[in-house]
Amino acid sequence: LWDGLNAYSTLIKAIGSQNKSRDAIEITCSILGELGEHIPSVLPDQNATREDLMRSIRLFAMMTDDQFLSLNNISDDKKTMSMKFLSHLAIYCFMAKINYVPFVFNRMLDLTLNYGVSKESCTALAMSSFLISDSDGDSRASYRIGELALLLVEKLEANEYISQVHANVYCARSWNEMRMTTKPLHHAYKRGMEIGDIQNAMLSAQYYCINRFLCGIELPTVEKEFRYFLKQMKEYEQIAVHQSTLPFLQAVLNFMGASTNPVELTGEIMAQNTYIEACFEKNAQHSAAKVYVLCGWLAYMFGEYELASSIISRRREIENSMNKKIELYGVANFYDCLTHLALAHKTNDTALTTKISHDIEIMMKLARSAPCSNEHKILLIEAEMAFFTKEIDSAIGKYNAAIAAARVSGFIHEEALCYEKAGDLFLDQGNSRRAAYYYGLASELYCQWGAQGKVDHLHRQIPL
Repeated sequence: LWDGLNAYSTLIKAIGSQNKSRDAIEITCSILGELGEHIPSVLPDQNATREDLMRSIRLFAMMTDDQFLSLNNISDDKKTMSMKFLSHLAIYCFMAKINYVPFVFNRMLDLTLNYGVSKESCTALAMSSFLISDSDGDSRASYRIGELALLLVEKLEANEYISQVHANVYCARSWNEMRMTTKPLHHAYKRGMEIGDIQNAMLSAQYYCINRFLCGIELPTVEKEFRYFLKQMKEYEQIAVHQSTLPFLQAVLNFMGASTNPVELTGEIMAQNTYIEACFEKNAQHSAAKVYVLCGWLAYMFGEYELASSIISRRREIENSMNKKIELYGVANFYDCLTHLALAHKTNDTALTTKISHDIEIMMKLARSAPCSNEHKILLIEAEMAFFTKEIDSAIGKYNAAIAAARVSGFIHEEALCYEKAGDLFLDQGNSRRAAYYYGLASELYCQWGAQGKVDHLHRQIPL
């Protein structure tokens, strides 16, 4: 067994890249058993497991740089190999959405604390940073252990893990400015390709493209980037990341007007219903939830508010069984808020506004930590709230503030949305001239973004 461990490691990665995560997990658990690391067939209570992980994370997060860097290197060969295979197990459990992830991360951090640091400690810290980076986690601890992962990569010269660590650390930083993560993610892609870590190079490329899309980079540019990296993913047989990237390119095409039904992710790239069915067959709830985030965004942007609301409900049902919610830098929370406010305004149902309290709380936290990415979002939500409660002067002020903030931050697509929503208010108030002015600016900005499908929809909907 000992002589063949490196061969098994290569085999596991090859199987995992073929979207056969459960097969990879089975082999990894068998190897870990031989190394003395028993993986229980039935996990302890999930809440207790996550609490154990958070305690371990906070022990690291409280360390100074000097304290952390003074930890000894691991000297037990058996524990070193255990860390290597636990790292594999963590990745494929996460990909297969199996709830062993917190347990595995905690075991890796525990081994690091008790036996010393290894190169795989970098990945344990980085992936733990990603795992707890959502709204229900600890953003400060997430940020801190991400820093420690980067420090350890440099100290140990763990070049083989640079791409994986950077991918997880910078994907975790939804609490920081979105545009600040694009360069590190692209660097992680390049380093991964240079050292042969194709799997994490492609993961970094995926998040690089998604980030650019959500930041409002011109859609033709984003389309070109997605297609380039999707071709590479296919060439290198990275099936799992290839499949999970497809919905984002289809969403880009929907906004550009290259689909028959703009609120359904069906077109050149994929067929929505078939894709979702395949996700559930493979127990890939994470990928299905991302599809629902994108569908909810599209449904809202194209005025299908009831559909958007039902999509949100379906997504949240799925998220109840997941380790980590899908927030996409707060984009999910933002459009959830806007959807419920739009429905409340349409139906005059004040009860709908109570559904957004938790999402608003998340958006406020994001706006404090990353104002350039989120200040305009909060202002638009506040404007829509004021419009609903008939505080018209306050709403107008908020819309204009949201427009200015989005322009400063370069979020052209959301600046356009702010203009559009302000146009709705003026139309509602009978001020056709001012409504036409705001709608016109919205149309121009959507056009600059490259969203011809949205431009056409806006022109059909404006009764002017």
